[in-house]
Amino acid sequence: MTGWLQLKSPVKGHHVVTSLASSGILIRNGDDFDNHDNYIRLSIGGASSNAEFEASLVEIESCILNLTQNAYSVM
Repeated sequence: MTGWLQLKSPVKGHHVVTSLASSGILIRNGDDFDNHDNYIRLSIGGASSNAEFEASLVEIESCILNLTQNAYSVM
C-alpha cells in the first residue's frame, strides 16, 4: 500500500527523504513522480512486525517535527 503526505512549509520533501535514509527508512520525494506540491510517498509493507512499523511511523513524525523546528530556529 502506498500513500502521499503533503509537507507544510518550510519543510521540504528532499530534506525528509535524506534524513530518514540515514535512519534506514526509505521514502520517495514527490518530485520523483512529477508531484511537485511538496509531497513524500510512503510505501507500507516492508516492516517485519507491527512494532517495527509503529517505530518507523514515530521516526517519520519525529523527523518532520525536528526539521520544522530547525527551520524556524534559523529564520
